[in-house]
Amino acid sequence: MRSNLWRLILSAFMSMAFTTSSFASDVAQLQRSGGVQIKSWLNDNQDIEQPEQVTINEQLTLYIEVSTPRWFTGGTRIGGIEIPDVIAKQRSQLAVNYAERRKGATWSVQLWEINLYPQRSGEFVIPPLAVQVQVSVDSGVNVKGNLYTEPLRFTASLPSGLLTEETLWINSPKAEINQQWQQSNQELKAGDTITRTIRIEATDTLSVLLPSVMSTDSVNRNKNYQAYAKPVRLSDTQNRGQYQAQSVEEEVYVLQTGGELTFPEYSIFWWDSEQGELRELRLEGQSFKVSHTFSSWVRYYKDNLLITLFVFIVVIGFYLALKRYYKSQPKPAWWVFVQELKLGNDQRIRACLYVRLRSQSGDLQLNALSSTVDWQILANQIQDEKISFIKGCSLWREIGRLASQKNEQRKSHYLALPQLARLNERYKGPRY
Repeated sequence: MRSNLWRLILSAFMSMAFTTSSFASDVAQLQRSGGVQIKSWLNDNQDIEQPEQVTINEQLTLYIEVSTPRWFTGGTRIGGIEIPDVIAKQRSQLAVNYAERRKGATWSVQLWEINLYPQRSGEFVIPPLAVQVQVSVDSGVNVKGNLYTEPLRFTASLPSGLLTEETLWINSPKAEINQQWQQSNQELKAGDTITRTIRIEATDTLSVLLPSVMSTDSVNRNKNYQAYAKPVRLSDTQNRGQYQAQSVEEEVYVLQTGGELTFPEYSIFWWDSEQGELRELRLEGQSFKVSHTFSSWVRYYKDNLLITLFVFIVVIGFYLALKRYYKSQPKPAWWVFVQELKLGNDQRIRACLYVRLRSQSGDLQLNALSSTVDWQILANQIQDEKISFIKGCSLWREIGRLASQKNEQRKSHYLALPQLARLNERYKGPRY
C-alpha cells in the first residue's frame, strides 16, 4: 500500500517536471532544451569555419533554417542585414515549409533565403541575425522570442584580370543584350526623330547591377542630333525559382541636319559564372540617311556661307576701290593688254607686247630677246598672224620669263668682269 503511494507521488513530480520543461518561459530556454533549432549557411557550404569564395556581383544565397518538433503558431520575421558594400535582397517574404523525420519524431521546418551581392573585393562578415519565432509548447501555450544565427564569412574578388571595378560588366549564369530602332518617318529629314531602345536581361542578379551602356554626354556633343534619354526602366521577376533581371534604356535622337548620320556601337563584358568564362556582348551601330530642309541646310552650311559672303564682299570692295583709283591714275600695262585682247585689235596688241619687251629687257625687237629656234619662229609669226586671247596671254608671260633670264645673264656677266681684272693683275708676269 505504502509503495503504491510513493509511486503515485513520484509520477506526479515527474509529470510536473515534464510540464515545466515543456512550458519554457522563453525561446532561449526552449532552444537549450531542444524544442527549437536554428541553422544558417551560405550556398551549399554548411561548414561555417570555411569561408565561401565568390566573385564581385555574384549572387550568394544565405539560407536560414528554423525547425521545431512542435509547430509554428505565428509569423517568422528575419531582421535586416546591413553589411557595407553588400546588397542584401530577400526576394520572397514567405519561407519554404515542410516536415521531416528526425530520430523518430516529426519536425516542422521553415527554410528562408536571402540573396547577397558583394560590390568590391575583400572579406565580409555576416553578423548574427535576429529571427523572431513563435512556437507552441503545449496546448494553448505559445512561446515567442528571437533566435540568432551564427556569424558567417565569405570573400569576394574580380573573376578576371581583364576587369576592373569601373568596367561595364555583368556577373550572371545567363545574359543577353539586344536593341531596337524606331523612326518617326520612313524617309527621314531634319526635324524627325529616331528612338534607340537597348534591353539587357540576365539571370540570378539584380536589375540595379546591370550597367548603363548608353553615354548621353558623348551623344549630346554631336551637332547632327540632340539626344534625350528617358528614365531607365528596371524590373526583377521570378519564374519557377529562377530570378530574372531586366534593364531597358531608351534615347530619342532629334535630327538637326541632313546627310548620313552614324550612331555608335556599344559593348559590355559578361562574366559567365556557369562556364567560368569572360565574354563580350556587342551592339552594332547604325547609319541613316537624312534629307535637308532649307533651314537645316542653312544651319549646316552657315560657316561656309559666312566665309563665302565675307570673301565676296572683300573682292567686290577691292574691285570698286581699284576702279575708283584708276579713274585718276594710269592703268597698269597688263590691264590695258587684257582689254585690247578682248577687243581683238591686233595692232594695239602688238604695241602692248613691244612696250612690255622694252620695259622688261630693253630690247626693241622680239627676235633679239632669245636666240632659240622656237622663239625666232614665234617672233616672226606674231608679225603676220592674228593673236587670240590665249595666245596673247602666253606671249605676255613668255616675254617676262625670257627677259628675266636675259637680265640674270647680264648681271652675272657684269659681276664676273671685276673678278677677271683682279685675276689678270695677280698672274701678270714681272716687268723688265
